[in-house]
Amino acid sequence: LKEYEDKKMELQNKCKNLLEHSSNIILHGAPGTGKTYLARQIAESMGAETCFVQFHPSYDYTDFVEGLRPSPKKGNSDEIGFERMDGVFKDFCQTALDNCNKSKKTLSELEQEQSLNSEIISYLNNFITKMEKISLTDGSEFVISAINTKGQIFFENITKGIKPENGNINKLVELYKVKDKISTVSDITGIVRVARKENTIPYQRQVDSYYFAVLQRIKDLIDSKAVSVQPTNEIENENKKKNFVFIIDEINRGEMSKIFGELFFSIDPGYRGEKGKISTQYQNLVDEGDAFYDGFYVPENVYIIGTMNDIDRNVESMDFAIRRRFAFREITATETQGMLDNSESWNGNKPSDEIIKAMKNRMNNLNNAISGIEGLSSAYHIGAAYFLKYDSKSTTPFEDLWNYHLKPLLQEYLRGMEGAEQKLKDLEAAYNLQKQYDENGKEKEQNQQGQVTQ
Repeated sequence: LKEYEDKKMELQNKCKNLLEHSSNIILHGAPGTGKTYLARQIAESMGAETCFVQFHPSYDYTDFVEGLRPSPKKGNSDEIGFERMDGVFKDFCQTALDNCNKSKKTLSELEQEQSLNSEIISYLNNFITKMEKISLTDGSEFVISAINTKGQIFFENITKGIKPENGNINKLVELYKVKDKISTVSDITGIVRVARKENTIPYQRQVDSYYFAVLQRIKDLIDSKAVSVQPTNEIENENKKKNFVFIIDEINRGEMSKIFGELFFSIDPGYRGEKGKISTQYQNLVDEGDAFYDGFYVPENVYIIGTMNDIDRNVESMDFAIRRRFAFREITATETQGMLDNSESWNGNKPSDEIIKAMKNRMNNLNNAISGIEGLSSAYHIGAAYFLKYDSKSTTPFEDLWNYHLKPLLQEYLRGMEGAEQKLKDLEAAYNLQKQYDENGKEKEQNQQGQVTQ
């Protein structure tokens, strides 16, 4: 068991070091070699927060990056509209960026921001509950109809014919911090322009009028109240920079160009951070206050691990544009064979050491025989995960393992080959140790007593 643990840690550390150096890796190899399990272990060893997805032919850009989704319109309308929503990867990157930004702030700064944020949300929720009318500078009135989980504020003008506007809690908090510089709506427009480092002449935005009106209502209320919070473990944890690992299982089963889109550029290890900023397909619909309002990029604390079976014939090969952005690490059947020694792999039903040894002998001999078949290679080896299907309760466990799990897979390997039936018989003989093969796939000679000659 110690030997297994040592080998497992050695493999895990090698892959971890490769990931930390290159930011993106793909674990590839024969089926059943525990690539997905290894990916999770690597992320755990890095103390990372993780997200796990599995690609498939129907997976696309809207699932991964962003897209338009049906959504009920805010207010009293029963109509259904469409709303831009982040995909799973962009949402993950936003969480990672939030952690990255907070890690650059002091504990005191985080405490003040949290208290201020809570106070502002409290007042806004009070406006929502009372459906309180707030006046704009032009004399029209609006109400705040909702605040969603992403901090979007929905302003609904009750003057007929004026469309609703969306604001953002984060933007309102930032404006409150410089409230002393804001005496007109134009001041907000100018502050936004400076924040974006734009040299153009400021133009009036409708949402600035709503921000200005809300600021006038809440700033005196908040200033007159002593706002403070005690340090908490949660805030202290937010102050620490974390690693974020995004795991893509079966990465080559999806249409990579379709899923990643323009992210081919931003996931490049050399373009992590703001220097890799790009405009996504729906960039013009991204709400102000969103972390990626001015463009999307992959934060420096985000790592990507993909897994793939080299022999998957159901999808096209990964194109070179995506390949050069990943480091590839083959996971062989031999180096992950130790999972058979691990009690956890068997869910409490681990066979005896003698049977485990017999399994390894059968597995190694079978894989050697596979390597000797023209057209096959180590990519077609049988991983140890298949042997975990061994049923100790069966009266013929090795026979069942062959008939119900290994034979069907090998038949697919050999489909269309000349002499496939005989090749399958030879592989069965190798599995049953009736024929012995060396690592080059050559059958070893046997004497008349059936013993292998050296």
